[in-house]
Amino acid sequence: YWLYEGGIRVPLIIYSVNKQNFRHETSFRSIGMDIYPTLLDLAGLPLYPSVHRDGMSLVPALTGTKLSETWHRKETFFWNYPVAYDGGEGICSAALKGAFKLVQFRGPEDDGFSHTTELYNILSDPSEQNNIAAKKRKKS
Repeated sequence: YWLYEGGIRVPLIIYSVNKQNFRHETSFRSIGMDIYPTLLDLAGLPLYPSVHRDGMSLVPALTGTKLSETWHRKETFFWNYPVAYDGGEGICSAALKGAFKLVQFRGPEDDGFSHTTELYNILSDPSEQNNIAAKKRKKS
């Protein structure tokens, strides 16, 4: 697992021999749970929202269709890893909403590990080099 650039923000390439107009690039955010409804849509099969509650078909984004404001994701993406990191124990989590990504590391209470919170503006700092958590306390 990796909560930084290269772990969460990676390119997704979809190729379909049946679709001719897929030469389109988008900055739309997707997540692994979008793959299933996208494959159903590409195959011309009905979507099953009760099965893929949080996933959505990416076909409109792939074809360059002008998307309505309601189609775009407005919710927050969450990642939570309740496993050891850096050779220790604890959990690490991230939340991504709009331009901001929050990353937290929390160790067991009895190990004296200080909890760490990081906040990045991924639009102006896509490589996540400048932690702005101290400056933006309300957001973090």
